[in-house]
Amino acid sequence: MVDTLKYGILVFLLFFFIGCDQLTKEFARRELSYATAPVDVFGMVRLEYAENAGSFMSIGAGLPDGLRRTIHIVSAIVVVIGFVLLLTYAYEIDRIRLIGFSLLLAGACGNLVDRFNNHGRVIDFIVLGIGNLQTGVFNLADVFILTGLAIVLFRFRAHPQSPS
Repeated sequence: MVDTLKYGILVFLLFFFIGCDQLTKEFARRELSYATAPVDVFGMVRLEYAENAGSFMSIGAGLPDGLRRTIHIVSAIVVVIGFVLLLTYAYEIDRIRLIGFSLLLAGACGNLVDRFNNHGRVIDFIVLGIGNLQTGVFNLADVFILTGLAIVLFRFRAHPQSPS
């Protein structure tokens, strides 16, 4: 894929995915943070506002504020820089992998924006479940990260040397 086209697609996808993430978090902040009860959607989806001071599954939430914030922000910046370098120097990356890496990068950036704008916390608002079987609270950036990871892992497993 021509580098200019690759970078154009990447930048477009990043802005699109990060924008979607931030819009949904703004909706959660505006509409759900003052709700007296969670909002059920289709019986299997529940919307409820939460601020996560930790990372995945609230890991590190109990650390002292300054240390926790520093660890999460620095680690997110390292991940973002790593993905940018990978995408910059990956000469032969197909469109499927590009989408996967774009999702991973956008998810990391979306949560990093939250950490800068929300005192080191990430806004979460989605819970999936049936009966007592439920996920933790998560957000769209988390969905992007997991989806991107699944795409990249599947693509590398299915086509380890597929240049396009």
